[in-house]
Amino acid sequence: MDEAFGYSRKIRNSVVMKCTNGIPEECSHCKQETVGDYFQRGNKILCSKCHQDQRTNTTSSKKEAKYEKVRDCTGVHHHKFPGKDPKIMYTIHITRYNIV
Repeated sequence: MDEAFGYSRKIRNSVVMKCTNGIPEECSHCKQETVGDYFQRGNKILCSKCHQDQRTNTTSSKKEAKYEKVRDCTGVHHHKFPGKDPKIMYTIHITRYNIV
């Protein structure tokens, strides 16, 4: 929770964060491991490159618009042993600046 103008507010991520237990996801189209942000619809996963390539195709652009952007958990915490619970948590510090 953060406070602004005397009210508390909840900070939400603009992208859905998904913890994969250190096991990288695989693109359904090119079969490569996803790096960074990727797109998911149900159990079908597309890497950013394949999603962009398929969006340029006019026939499949409506289907690709239904994919949701997902971010891997590697930016938030590390998994010491893949497939196990996270061992090291990083905390995000929010700096408040006093403007005079």
